Amino acid sequence: MTIRTCSALVVLLASTLALNVRELVYILASRSVVAIIALVAGSFLIGFALASPRRERRIVLGLGTAQRNIAA
Repeated sequence: MTIRTCSALVVLLASTLALNVRELVYILASRSVVAIIALVAGSFLIGFALASPRRERRIVLGLGTAQRNIAA
């Protein structure tokens, strides 16, 4: 990426956050963030528990399971 591309992405992210401050505060004030963290952690643990005995596969399945539930 070039400097212009990175700068454009930073400006886009900053302006998006600045325009949605009120909604972000509302989301953080509600308990939805706690529910999202619990969903991701629970999904990871289920995937980790159901995988094969090899540690590498357990981690991969746990991460895949956690990511899938957020994307849905």
